[in-house]
Amino acid sequence: MIKVLFAVFALLTMSSFVSCKKQEEELIQDNLANVMQTAMGEIGTSSTATEGANSPLVGCAFTNVRSSCSGAVRTITWNSCYIGTTAMSGGWTETFNSATACSNFTSSGGLASNGDAVTRTTSSSLATFLSGITLSTDSGGGVAWDGTVINSNGTTITQGAGASRTVNIDGIHRVLKGPMGVKWFDHFITGNLTVTGKRSSGNRTVSSGTVNVYHNLMKYTASNLFSGVTWGSSTCCYPTSGTITATLAGSVNGTVTLDFAPGATTCGNASYTNTSGTTSTIALTHCP
Repeated sequence: MIKVLFAVFALLTMSSFVSCKKQEEELIQDNLANVMQTAMGEIGTSSTATEGANSPLVGCAFTNVRSSCSGAVRTITWNSCYIGTTAMSGGWTETFNSATACSNFTSSGGLASNGDAVTRTTSSSLATFLSGITLSTDSGGGVAWDGTVINSNGTTITQGAGASRTVNIDGIHRVLKGPMGVKWFDHFITGNLTVTGKRSSGNRTVSSGTVNVYHNLMKYTASNLFSGVTWGSSTCCYPTSGTITATLAGSVNGTVTLDFAPGATTCGNASYTNTSGTTSTIALTHCP
């Protein structure tokens, strides 16, 4: 009888262990998918802000919150505007490489002249959701989980010849906290990419480049390689083609992929392949 009870206990314990292990693996995959979307969203937001187009964040349109040029500087002040039920506070500083570049931005509807550049920095930009969840952003630099030093230079976008421009993320820090103030994630973001076109024209493409996301709580880094990621519709704020492939190092290893293949997905969806090679359709949540 004792042996039977022990066997039953062992089976229940093993079942519980397997169930917990499965939940842990699912949580890790959810985090990985979110980290890849963080990389996608960072590029999308930085690009949109410098394309001269209206922000897709309807309640906080750039045309309403961006100042005129003061020499080579413009400021974005959220002034507690709302994106749906999400309140925005703080803001950004945009420092151009010349007063002329700042004026060109105003008159041309974005960076247009070869050599024009703008660096975006923030001491604090805060999104407060109705549930009490907060997402803070700063470019103050710091040290990532693995000792990598993150600079405090923000993000610089430089217009090249023709429609090409580079996006250099020298250091962005994002922290998501729950209603009780507990950190849900803590990310540093760096990277360098080449971008052409505009989202409002339905032809923005990240032709190449990598965005690194340092997951400071779970202690791993995702190096997200962009390949032909295209915002191919002016009415969809998500990519509609191309792929992002993340190589993982640290507490999580392997490779994961987001595929925005046309015809295989609809606006707001992507095909996600996890570290085990299993593919599923996920709903995107980072709408830049």
